[in-house]
Amino acid sequence: MINKSEDPIEKLTAMIDGADFTRYNEEIEKNPLERHINTPFFRNNALLIQKLDELYRSTGDENVLFLMHAKNISQFHYSYYKNFADYFVKVHNHGAADYILRKGIRMDCYRKQILADMLKGLPATCSVAGENIKKVFRRKSIILFGREWVNRDQNYVFDSVVHFDGQCYGLMERKACDYVKDLGARHTL
Repeated sequence: MINKSEDPIEKLTAMIDGADFTRYNEEIEKNPLERHINTPFFRNNALLIQKLDELYRSTGDENVLFLMHAKNISQFHYSYYKNFADYFVKVHNHGAADYILRKGIRMDCYRKQILADMLKGLPATCSVAGENIKKVFRRKSIILFGREWVNRDQNYVFDSVVHFDGQCYGLMERKACDYVKDLGARHTL
């Protein structure tokens, strides 16, 4: 039997109770937003979500939404789904708006009733097959904060040799080259 002082659940609970989460909000306030995009802890941080939401509303740049989608930021908050649906309605892609609203409702996100009300306002004939809609959300790159955010979930062929720019690469060599380019380093093969 585990002694109560050695119980890992008790230790974790004590660590969480003793954590000062205001420090992280201060970090978001002081530092640029792009610094926190790749940090898993901040993916559902309310202050980061609010700042990205304000950025989208002030600029109207859809790259904010696509970056949030690519980095899985704000999956449990309604504003992410609402903004995406508004964007798709604006560009007359009602099928994508229907898909994203239904996804938000399925995720049981905060204030999902707003999404359900928006869904009722869409045309009834806008449902489209899920695989076709998912292609709308896949972008090879997103330009935001003065840099290019590359989607690393890029599909590679399963052969051992890849042909690219008239050259022949091994698959792992090609993945490594893409990774180095993603980091912004200059590298030639």
